[in-house]
Amino acid sequence: LSRYNNKLKIVVHNHSDWSSTQSKIKRIIMNAKDNFIYHIIGKNIKLIAVSRVIAQKINAIYIPNGLVLSRIKCYSPIEIKNLKGKYHCNRGINFLIFAWSPFVKGLDIAVNSIGILNERKYKVNLLIVCGKSNINDIKQYINNNCKFSAESKYLKYLPPTLDSYEYFSISDAFISASRSEGFSYCLMEAISIGLPSLSTRVIK
Repeated sequence: LSRYNNKLKIVVHNHSDWSSTQSKIKRIIMNAKDNFIYHIIGKNIKLIAVSRVIAQKINAIYIPNGLVLSRIKCYSPIEIKNLKGKYHCNRGINFLIFAWSPFVKGLDIAVNSIGILNERKYKVNLLIVCGKSNINDIKQYINNNCKFSAESKYLKYLPPTLDSYEYFSISDAFISASRSEGFSYCLMEAISIGLPSLSTRVIK
């Protein structure tokens, strides 16, 4: 494609897996890879980053992140009742967590906390949105890293969705137990509709 460089305009949306929780060796490897991709073979590439840290790291244009409030959708009481029945969470208090990357998102922290509440006879559920990880991977992570079984009745596994407000509507509170974050869309969306939210103090 080199001879068409001046004619082609290609837009690519890419999520970096760079994280402050990674080991020094992995960071060195990622820095070398990014340098090769963006500075050697991609001399004519113009990059836009929504993280100031990442923008400085890869010499990109920084544009602050934000929410599109027009995506907000409100559900009627009847719709909410039907959705709770659909996802088997119509009894007890529902806490919601998005766990596309279980370790980074602190899924073990949330599961252990909800497990302790159930041990103390509180009727609470944890709604786990699996994201890119499939349910079996999530369950394996829970069994390997938590004090409670992945098959506990109060753990409800939800598939990925383009309408996160459907899950917000059936929840009583949102949990952001992340160990590391850039800009947490889910947390901001939950706050934007007044959903009570619990958040860890993430690593910078």
